[in-house]
Amino acid sequence: MLMAGVVIGVVAGPVHVRVAPGSYDRLLRGGGAQRSELKRIDGELDAWRKRIEATGATDSALDPREFHDMQRRDELAKALSAAERGQQRQLDALSLAILLVLVLIMMLETLLRPEQQHARERFTAIRYALVAAWIALTLARPSMLRDLNVVFLTLLVVVTALAAWVPLKLKSGGGGESS
Repeated sequence: MLMAGVVIGVVAGPVHVRVAPGSYDRLLRGGGAQRSELKRIDGELDAWRKRIEATGATDSALDPREFHDMQRRDELAKALSAAERGQQRQLDALSLAILLVLVLIMMLETLLRPEQQHARERFTAIRYALVAAWIALTLARPSMLRDLNVVFLTLLVVVTALAAWVPLKLKSGGGGESS
């Protein structure tokens, strides 16, 4: 299951961005429409600059249409940035939800009695599926890790470790050793 998460993450990320960049923008990056329009305007502005350079004219030769395109480009760049931030927040929320559900599952799993093997197997499958989903999401959009709060991640690891360790200690009679 974890390998499936890795494969899905690589296919949804680096492969997807090369094969279908528009779809990647829509699903994982955000701002696909703004990015396309920005590329179009950049192409027109580059062509205009080359024409100006070829004629030896200066920027004062700017006609009103090019000036309007520059203003439109600035507006689109701001809209693109806002769309990307919005998409990033959504993916961050999804990643956080996966991690929180994973912690909850792990905590519940430690409370099962030994004779509840069937339930333990289900919790284990769910845990692996959640880890695989988180891996896939992270590999598809690795920039999410850049903004991950280190303090929160550290606390999450500590709480998870304690949630697993304390019930084990209690089950073994408080001696710290499991049988």
